[in-house]
Amino acid sequence: MREYDNRVENLQWVSKKENQIHAWINNRKKPLIGCNNPMAILNDDIVRKIRQEYIPYKNSYKKLAKKYNVGIASIGYAIRNQTWKHI
Repeated sequence: MREYDNRVENLQWVSKKENQIHAWINNRKKPLIGCNNPMAILNDDIVRKIRQEYIPYKNSYKKLAKKYNVGIASIGYAIRNQTWKHI
């Protein structure tokens, strides 16, 4: 198979980003979003709960961070859809 033939004439020089995009398009690599990220502490269901429970000036980022045992920044990013955008 040609895709496994790594002779110089068969190789293509691309940037790291272009190589990652090519891998995603060809189902060789999954994007590390949400639960696919091995560093993720939260999961889809918890993020949904956090977004429902957040009430400005009543249920603060700090309270939610303590409840779910994550950092305040993680709560803020999830609430503002900066992370977990797929939900």
